[in-house]
Amino acid sequence: MMHFKYFSTILFFIGATFFFNGCNEDIKKGDVDLVFKVTYSGEPLEMFKNYKYPVTNELLNFTRFAFYVADINLIKKVNSSGQVSEFKTTEIDFLDVTEAHTGSLGAGGYVYTLKGIEEGEYNGLRFGLGVPPALNAKEPKDFPSSNVLSSTSNYWSVWKSYIFFRPEGKIDLKNDGTPGEGFALHLGGDSAYVPFDFVKTFSVKEGSKARIEIEIDLEKYFNAKALYPIRSNPSIHSLEQKPQMDILTENLKMSVQLK
Repeated sequence: MMHFKYFSTILFFIGATFFFNGCNEDIKKGDVDLVFKVTYSGEPLEMFKNYKYPVTNELLNFTRFAFYVADINLIKKVNSSGQVSEFKTTEIDFLDVTEAHTGSLGAGGYVYTLKGIEEGEYNGLRFGLGVPPALNAKEPKDFPSSNVLSSTSNYWSVWKSYIFFRPEGKIDLKNDGTPGEGFALHLGGDSAYVPFDFVKTFSVKEGSKARIEIEIDLEKYFNAKALYPIRSNPSIHSLEQKPQMDILTENLKMSVQLK
C-alpha cells in the first residue's frame, strides 16, 4: 500500500504540472518581423544595378549579399519601475538577402520573422552580425547538416573562421566604363563580429505582427570611417589582409541603423 505522504507528494507534483502548463497556455504571443533593408547611399539596393564607389567613383554592381545574424534579443519593459527582461529568440542564422534585393524587390527588404514572442511592450533590440567567438571556435563538422554552421562554403579553413559578412559583385578597375573585375569583401575572425544594441519601442500583440526595419548601407561599408582601398584589395582571402578587413569592420559598425 502506498504511504499517504508519498501519495500526497505525487498529487502535489501533478497539480503543479497542470498549474504551470495552464499558466503557459495563458501567455499570449505574437510575431515580430525584422525587415533587413539593404541600401546604397540611402537608396534601396538593387542587385546588378550600377553604382559609384565612394570618392574614387568606379562603377560597381552587386551580385550577392549574405551574412550571419546572431544573438537576437528583444528587451522588454516589465513594469513601471523600469524592470527589464531580455528574451533571446535566435542564437544564429544565415541570411542570403540577394533575391530579396533583385530588381524592384529591394524596396521591400528581406523579412525575417521571429515567431511566438510574448505579448507586451518592448523597448530594445540587440543582435550581432557575424558568428560569436564561442561558435566561431567550432567547425562545420561539429554541427548537424540542419544547422547553418554546417556549411563548408561559408567557412575559411585557413583562418579557422566562418565568413561572417559577404558582399560580392563586379567593379570597373580598368576604367573602361564596364564593371568587369570581381570583388568579394568578406569579413571573418573573432574581431570582425559586430554587436548592435538599439533602443526601439514596439508592442507585441496576439494575432498581429510588430515590424522593425534595419538598414544596412553598403556605401558606408566602403567609406563610413575610412575609405576602403578596393583597387589594391578587391578581394579578402588571406590572413595578411587583416588590416584591410579591420577597415571594413569599423565601417560596418557605422553602416547599420534602425529606421
